Amino acid sequence: MKNVSLLAAAAAVFAAPAFAEDFVIKAPGQGMSLHEGPVDMVAYYQPAEDGLLEVTATYAARDGAGEPARLVLGMRDGDGVSFRLPGVPNVTYSFARAGDYVTVRSFEEIRTASAE
Repeated sequence: MKNVSLLAAAAAVFAAPAFAEDFVIKAPGQGMSLHEGPVDMVAYYQPAEDGLLEVTATYAARDGAGEPARLVLGMRDGDGVSFRLPGVPNVTYSFARAGDYVTVRSFEEIRTASAE
């Protein structure tokens, strides 16, 4: 019985991806938006030198707190990156390039706990 209780206690708190949102930018200048968690984000790309796509994302807190911020990524075909924004610990954003398409995704984790 002790082993079962220890296993139950160890599994009591976990993080699971609960919500996901994504979009695919298919052409230069095509803007798309995400509204996951407490942040709104708009992204687009423009062709850059040496085959890069320059992806620009502007994001802001949905409640209007703080100033909007911008990030710029130079992406080659096959590149991908995932990150979290400052002050938004439960949402992971990912950008992935395949040819002339850039997929932008967000995953919000919900922390759950069970009580005995």
